[in-house]
Amino acid sequence: MENASKALLMAGGILIAILIISALLLMVTHLGDYQSSQDNNKKATQVGKFNREFEKYTDDNGVKGTDIVSLINKIADYNSRQTTNSDSATGTTNYVDYTVRMSITIRGLNEFNIKYAYDKDRPSNQLFSVDVYKFGFNSGNAIKNRLDEIADSDNNPNVDLKKWSSIYNPESTENENKNQILKYIKESKKISDNEWLTKKHEYENYINMDAIKWYRQYSEFKTSKFRSYQDPDYENGQIQNLYFEFVD
Repeated sequence: MENASKALLMAGGILIAILIISALLLMVTHLGDYQSSQDNNKKATQVGKFNREFEKYTDDNGVKGTDIVSLINKIADYNSRQTTNSDSATGTTNYVDYTVRMSITIRGLNEFNIKYAYDKDRPSNQLFSVDVYKFGFNSGNAIKNRLDEIADSDNNPNVDLKKWSSIYNPESTENENKNQILKYIKESKKISDNEWLTKKHEYENYINMDAIKWYRQYSEFKTSKFRSYQDPDYENGQIQNLYFEFVD
């Protein structure tokens, strides 16, 4: 009888131990599921916020060329970043996957050139030399470099592309345009006739007619209207490619 009681007590102890272990395993499983759910929620929130920074440009009402330029710069900045899964400054997890390279496709640029190009017989000398332009990782850098070149020139204190492009007259010859710009420089800087004899050649070197035409086209581009012609592409829920076309 005594042995039977001990056996029952031992079995009861084993059963209780099993119940405790099962409860602990169940709790660990629930904690893991909860943590996974929290991580998924954080990822969805962070990636959703990231996507909206680009999706806002796909409004049905269309966007201006200035927005397209902003997108090109944002995509260039994004594609240049290194993949990381943590933010050292805050210690938080970064769920944006920078291995997913982004791009933007713009079509209808032949129509844009017909309306705004100043060297219609020289496609390579236009702001856009193709009808469909794609900018992304390791592709389409030519226009980005040209935009940067325009920005760099415009930062030169001796260069005023905005004003010079407004003086530019497509109906005049290159020499006539240069002379009009030189006249403006001389008058705006109040340079005397004697001083101008030595200064004129210096300022002639600053006048780049191609850059002036690019800038004028660029000004038209910034105020032109574009619209998204198809939904963006996504990879694992993260926005990847955007599509726009020239409207007017």
